[in-house]
Amino acid sequence: DSQAPQILLTSSPEGSFKTSSILIPYSLSDEFGLPSAPTVTINTGTMSITTQSVLLENLGQGKHSLTLESRDQLGNSTQVSFLLNIDLSPPQLTSALPSFTRTNLELSLSFSESLSQVYWKFFPSSTLTSSVMTFNPELTPQIALDFQNIQGEHRLEINASDAAGNPLSTSTGIIFDSLAPQFLSSPILPWVTRSLQFQLPFQAELDSQISLTLTAPD
Repeated sequence: DSQAPQILLTSSPEGSFKTSSILIPYSLSDEFGLPSAPTVTINTGTMSITTQSVLLENLGQGKHSLTLESRDQLGNSTQVSFLLNIDLSPPQLTSALPSFTRTNLELSLSFSESLSQVYWKFFPSSTLTSSVMTFNPELTPQIALDFQNIQGEHRLEINASDAAGNPLSTSTGIIFDSLAPQFLSSPILPWVTRSLQFQLPFQAELDSQISLTLTAPD
């Protein structure tokens, strides 16, 4: 018997996981007789082995190497190795979002890690349904959004997940304002006054910056 035993896995444990415990079912086969239960090597955590599965527990954040080795009674052996990524932290939006802007807005949004999918919605705040919805399936830590000829208050919602399935959800309001502020009522200037101080009552749009210039006639 010169044939090495086979380790058959129901599914590959390779990839990213958002849990510190992973169950790996397996089965063994050999041309002559049943090989022994596999030897498992991993660089961190604890494990328990049965004749049908390997349970890995207490895995820390980060990448881990995993090796399963099976050997038959004649010393023939086989190995399978995997790289596991334990990701217990949700992704974060690292770019600041503006509250006010003019009509055109170009956003380059960065995230703390690559995302497996990104959904974003952009719609007027006065409506309940989104007017734009885009899905970006690429694994990327950055997306670019471009809004042109927009006016009024809108909302931007971003929902995403990383390769391990940890979710990200954020929402912000953005006011697009390309119009100059308007006086709702004009100030009334006195024709004659003997006071060095006087009030000029008027109304202007909310959040308008007001400056006053008073000059003497020629």
